[in-house]
Amino acid sequence: MLGLVGGTGPLQLDPALLERRITDPRLREALKPVALGDVLPIAGCWFADAAWLRDLAGEARINTDTHPIVLFEAPRTLTRFPVPGHRLLGQLLDRPRPVPSTLFTGISPEWRRRFDDYLSARDAYLCGVIAEVDGDATQAEQGFWESLRRSRDFTSGYAQLVSRASAQARTDPEKARRILDDLTTARPDLKVAAELRGRLGL
Repeated sequence: MLGLVGGTGPLQLDPALLERRITDPRLREALKPVALGDVLPIAGCWFADAAWLRDLAGEARINTDTHPIVLFEAPRTLTRFPVPGHRLLGQLLDRPRPVPSTLFTGISPEWRRRFDDYLSARDAYLCGVIAEVDGDATQAEQGFWESLRRSRDFTSGYAQLVSRASAQARTDPEKARRILDDLTTARPDLKVAAELRGRLGL
């Protein structure tokens, strides 16, 4: 799912301000179920800027309240594109999406590097999810591993691989053990894989 966020000026994010906001216990608890309890995952929801969207839209007409083009033309235009939503997302992922230098305020070069790595890992993970929806388990697994290699902050690929090992523990215990061993080697700081191997007796 992609959401459009508009404003009267260019979007700017202040990680320090976000950090202060999510210290509110009620907000943090609300964000945890959707894995947005920390600043980097929240900032990592960024996908592209206005310039990218304008280029993507090309010569498309602007939808307004007085001219609701999307509402009235959607049934007709959507029938021209019998492409599943996940494939359309894949096409968007293939387009270069440079992060504008003005997106953040008050960040260090190290934080910016972590953010860039996070986005790269997120995109690799999404490619894995797209492959899985298409029934390509091998390509999906490669995407999850790639996300793990690109960022230590992005852990959704790790979680997916743990789930796959758990599901395969009975049908293919050797592969399940290999996945859990590789996860433990790659991320010894995350204990879930090692603990799961012990519980499964692999």
